Amino acid sequence: MPNHESLLHELHTVFGLTAAELGDSNELRVGQRVYAIGNPFGLAGGPTVTSGVVSAVNRTIESESEMLENLVQTDAAINPGNSGGPLVSLDGKIVAMNTAIIPYAQGIGFAIPINSAKDCAGETVKNGVSMRSWLGIIGLSLTEDIARYFNSPVEGEVLVTRVVNGSPAEDSNSGWRHNSENGRRSAEQC
Repeated sequence: MPNHESLLHELHTVFGLTAAELGDSNELRVGQRVYAIGNPFGLAGGPTVTSGVVSAVNRTIESESEMLENLVQTDAAINPGNSGGPLVSLDGKIVAMNTAIIPYAQGIGFAIPINSAKDCAGETVKNGVSMRSWLGIIGLSLTEDIARYFNSPVEGEVLVTRVVNGSPAEDSNSGWRHNSENGRRSAEQC
């Protein structure tokens, strides 16, 4: 296993880079001004900066291959090539890492909260890898209104609306009923 701490030290020594200050993404508030820095489409001329606000926190989106959870949503333009670039607060601290867009929507970008990135980096330095458990379900919190709609006496649990293909939940042979109308597993167990 490589020594990740020495690799990080070597990057600093060889390139003379000074690390930007990391903020606290738990302090982000909807409406807060942020700047997305990146190099969209690999265009010549160096990085670009776009401005926007934090539109929402704790968003979950689904890509073709995975679920991305606990994201910061922003209307600062994030384009292909900006992924991995910082989302910066007014005081110049990195509060998130630009990571995704919804291609058919305008002005909806997503970034990984810097606290999550710090945790991941810490695990990688310590263990050589960062691992996350996942079930592979998509669901809704069963609020009073949703429980009433489904005639359910249970409140405060999760209503499973979809089981992700190839996920541990699907592979568990849990008996999720297949719905032939839409090709998805149903939220009802057999």
